[in-house]
Amino acid sequence: MSIKIFFYFGLFIAAVTALGFFANLNKILVCTERVEGVIRNVSKSFLGFEGSMQEVEYIVNDVGYTKKFSPNDETLIETETVTVCYNPSNPQKCYILEDKPSFLQFLAFFAGACFFMLIGFGVPWAKEQSEEVSQLAVKTLFLIVGVAITTVSVIYMQHEKKLYRDCTSQVEGSITNEGRTVTNGKSSYRPRYAYTVEGNTYRDQSSTEYGIQKFVEGQRITVKYSPDAPRRHYLPEEVTSPFTHWSLIALGLFFLIPAAIALIKQFFQ
Repeated sequence: MSIKIFFYFGLFIAAVTALGFFANLNKILVCTERVEGVIRNVSKSFLGFEGSMQEVEYIVNDVGYTKKFSPNDETLIETETVTVCYNPSNPQKCYILEDKPSFLQFLAFFAGACFFMLIGFGVPWAKEQSEEVSQLAVKTLFLIVGVAITTVSVIYMQHEKKLYRDCTSQVEGSITNEGRTVTNGKSSYRPRYAYTVEGNTYRDQSSTEYGIQKFVEGQRITVKYSPDAPRRHYLPEEVTSPFTHWSLIALGLFFLIPAAIALIKQFFQ
């Protein structure tokens, strides 16, 4: 099998990611109104994954709507209440706020696609070049990987620091769903929870996947939120340790620094 297949695979993933990103961006821009909805008819899709086809029922201006969707979050359960964001001009066009894919998901897919394209295009090209050019290509690849890991790690660390600074208020929330999924006979948990600020109830899912059942339905938890934007919040139990951030930055520098030194030496030889 030709290694160029990696390039075409990466190109395909990049195209699908771009289409998904702009489709979701369009929904977010036009679906400006919100209403509560209820998950119905959880079923399997043709791939056989539990809960991979669901329906949400919601009411807008005394008119009932039903929307079928394939969720990003497989832990949404039947009869669970969710927030539906809909288009005021066309209420049938909507998305579930709790199930909205994050920007980082698209970024991760696009980065992976670029990596495959780089391998599929770069390796055959480097083989056709002189030894000196081949070495330059390898060093440049390591430099790009190092820069990417370091940059993403720093951005993520700064994002979390700002979140912690902004979320100065505190409220008690509760676990609404243990979020249990089973893969190859092994259970994992990403609990869903809700909290209320000034009469408005907000729902979200844990960003951490646990190998054991750490939370149970109805358990009370502490939620830190921003007074200016209560939807911005975090759970103190899930604060990322500085060690994790700096470890990722160190990993990026492990690729970046030696590659940069090697390139500088090669250019000045």
